[in-house]
Amino acid sequence: MQQTILGLGALMIITMLSVQQQKASMMNLEGIYIKEMETAAIDYARMRTEQIVNSVAFDESRVGSTELDVDTQSLTAVAGMGKDSGETDEPDFDDLDDFHEFEEEIIHVLSADSFRFNVSYEVQYINPLSPSSTPTTPTLAKEFSISVVAADSIGSNVAQYAMSKTILVSDNL
Repeated sequence: MQQTILGLGALMIITMLSVQQQKASMMNLEGIYIKEMETAAIDYARMRTEQIVNSVAFDESRVGSTELDVDTQSLTAVAGMGKDSGETDEPDFDDLDDFHEFEEEIIHVLSADSFRFNVSYEVQYINPLSPSSTPTTPTLAKEFSISVVAADSIGSNVAQYAMSKTILVSDNL
């Protein structure tokens, strides 16, 4: 009888250790997958930022211009940031501020994996001499921000990445 009880106790200890080992392995796999999702989010944010910044004009008033114009009077008003009339989706966007408050759901393929992300964009004027203050009138610099958040969570973890890039009017010539 004592041997049976000792045998059952040993089985319980082995089972508990096995469950703990399985739990640790699962947490390790979750951590690896979250890191993969974060890497994909970083990759997408950087790729999209460069793609957008290099394919659209600094401002609606500069579309098609190849000369540097430092007149801020013709720039889009601070309150006018966002899609222009007739622009309904990204293929219609022709300048940076069209992306202000734009959101999209995407699938990003990185290596052999596909990741679903919710992406949002913000564009605002900045004063390069005082980046922490928010200008109330147009300036010759804009901050382009992108936020990439995984549409799926792993346990209670969600991969996300946000970045900003300062664009000067001379950068888009």
